[in-house]
Amino acid sequence: MKLITLKHRYDYGHDLYVQSKYCRIYDDNFTTRIIMYCPFFSPFYYKYTLTDGHQQEMISRFDKYTNEVKNDEDHVQPQSWACEVETSFAVRSEGKNEDPSIAHNDYDPLNVNPILQHYIFQTFKSMGWPVYNYVIGSWYNAYGKEHYQESHDHLPQQLSGIYFLSYDEEVHGHLTFINPFSELMRSTAMKVFNNQYSAHSIYVEEEQPIVKSGDLIIFPSWLKHRVTRISPDSHPKAYQIPDELYPKRITISFNLKLYDWYDHSPSLLGNIARV
Repeated sequence: MKLITLKHRYDYGHDLYVQSKYCRIYDDNFTTRIIMYCPFFSPFYYKYTLTDGHQQEMISRFDKYTNEVKNDEDHVQPQSWACEVETSFAVRSEGKNEDPSIAHNDYDPLNVNPILQHYIFQTFKSMGWPVYNYVIGSWYNAYGKEHYQESHDHLPQQLSGIYFLSYDEEVHGHLTFINPFSELMRSTAMKVFNNQYSAHSIYVEEEQPIVKSGDLIIFPSWLKHRVTRISPDSHPKAYQIPDELYPKRITISFNLKLYDWYDHSPSLLGNIARV
């Protein structure tokens, strides 16, 4: 039995492509019955590697922010976060933690949103979504040795993303997506659940994308994720580095708030960076 992609099946004259563009079709020499594998309700993420020019520009804008702006702001970890991380997500205002992603949907202290829009626009095209009016709220997270992020989502926004400004899988904690099908987890036998040989990722408890510095992950805001805490067993190379020389894991995260056309929201497409 061999796997025949939908494109090949369509070329052979079998008009099955219209049934589901996600189906994989199995056939025995085109003579026996057809078995269609059709996943649905599937979580996803898009992965991009920024162009060299965009990567350099992201570094330049981050450095400018940390050198010129950061010292003038009182960054604090939001009270609702149960983790250890340096972040620009919240700024102290009159003794209170202000959540900029809620108060300012287009919050962009690092001035990186115009660059991110190149890849957001491509994601819309790949998903078959119309080009929405939208605004972006972004912030940076910096993780020292043994810093981590608890499991969380980015609701009520629609799409979210993480850009890896500085990342080395041998010394930094991993981005980890959590399987959202909790009912399945409770009902599936352990011999199947979390089986690395399973043909379907729905039986895997977590997913850790393979990423490097310069990569961008875009995913549904409802998909829970976390950053793992490293240990001497999981990341021995990190513990060969003195604490004062340990390179921070630096990411730039963002949320997209989508608007319907009748909301008269600002369209940012005209601001796409030309860098």
